Amino acid sequence: MMQKYNQIIYYPSSITLLAIQPEGLLIQGSKGIAFLKINPKLKIQHSSLCLHVNTHSLYKPFVLTFAAEFEKIIYSVNNGFFCKITLDGLAYKVEKIQNYLIFWLGLSHTIKYKIPETTKIELESPRTFCIYGVDAKEVTLISDQIMRLKKKEIYKSKGFILHENPKKSWYSSINPVKLLKKKK
Repeated sequence: MMQKYNQIIYYPSSITLLAIQPEGLLIQGSKGIAFLKINPKLKIQHSSLCLHVNTHSLYKPFVLTFAAEFEKIIYSVNNGFFCKITLDGLAYKVEKIQNYLIFWLGLSHTIKYKIPETTKIELESPRTFCIYGVDAKEVTLISDQIMRLKKKEIYKSKGFILHENPKKSWYSSINPVKLLKKKK
């Protein structure tokens, strides 16, 4: 006899589910919109501020993985992630023109970096800027790409300084999702 596994996942009222499709959920929060893929073995139904996840008992790990990913998405669309970078060097500076960052890094030319549409970059000063985004991986990727534009000079201590790592901000979050288990 096949056993079914049911789980109810509650989420905060600050979250809006824009679309529930067989391939995924479109989730909106105060900081942005994110998409979460759903394993085809899971059946998800929505009621007020909770998701009912049904599947065969063999696929219980898929439900737990989905719940963990859903928790991460809720945190990211509510809080977002940021990364602060400073340029250290006498002739180093950065300027933002439309969707581009223009870097002067002591070279004979300037370096132009296109800002992705899903992230936001704000300049605090001509040498300091912050990268904001909903996805921690994307914020980390962008900061890594920018920091690779010029390798840090060890002896002169010139280059990019990373002040805030987006991965660290995830671990300080409070768990906004509650799980209730039901077996039939």
